[in-house]
Amino acid sequence: MHANFKDAIVAANDSGTILLDIPGNPTMRVLRTGLAARVAADDTEVKLLGAITDLYFGGDMEASVANTGQVSSRIGGLLPVAEIVRATWLEINAALDAAKARCG
Repeated sequence: MHANFKDAIVAANDSGTILLDIPGNPTMRVLRTGLAARVAADDTEVKLLGAITDLYFGGDMEASVANTGQVSSRIGGLLPVAEIVRATWLEINAALDAAKARCG
């Protein structure tokens, strides 16, 4: 993913997404961008996912609607995968140790 997309997710606040329910298309929650606002305003000339690779890999935030979840506002930063896996593994081991201690 391009840094522009990641940065937009991190910068999104509680109103940073919009739900698009366009007939003939799946309902999508997307980042609130100029393109998303035009689509929501019923600009039928816009292709929703026409240039999606330009968005996700090229960083052009107006090339396509940027799919994301409603909880994107809860993402406060980006971590390396290795750090996420390590922290998850430590939490799993702690939960297992606690369960073993309760079982005797």
